[in-house]
Amino acid sequence: MSVEPVAETVAINALFVTDSDEEAQTWLEELRSVDIEVSWRRVATEVELSFAAGPVLDVIVCAQHLAAFDAMRAIDIVRDGRHDVPLIVVAKSADETDLRQLLRLGAVDRVVQDRLYRLGPSTLRAVELRRLLRDRDEVNAALRRSEQRFRETFEHSPLGLIRSSQTGGVEY
Repeated sequence: MSVEPVAETVAINALFVTDSDEEAQTWLEELRSVDIEVSWRRVATEVELSFAAGPVLDVIVCAQHLAAFDAMRAIDIVRDGRHDVPLIVVAKSADETDLRQLLRLGAVDRVVQDRLYRLGPSTLRAVELRRLLRDRDEVNAALRRSEQRFRETFEHSPLGLIRSSQTGGVEY
């Protein structure tokens, strides 16, 4: 008797940057097909993107070309707003030059329209990467606070403090 793994549903907040409601619905269905529960909103202009992008989002899925702007401009807007939100580009073609440029500018992935089945796994990777980076930042901040408390204790102590090594030498 084999036991089937239980798929865990992941809940995310997504922003879809596209001119088309139909395209946004297709993306939504693709994400739901891999057990991603999506709260989402669609935007189609630079102004809407700049107001909608923010820390509450888990991922931004962006069409490579929109009527008013393109994915490269979307990446700039997200980066200029200092939003730490992964952006995935959905492209019509598999042009490697575009891929390199998009990744260099800050996109976390590019999914080709005729391989949209990759959108779910790509989104899960992007969300997990964001979580890991946030965890790392929190650990680093806690380390800096701890080092600062230690430094202040040592520098402001009315008593002389020394720290010795395991071999008995004085470290400071």
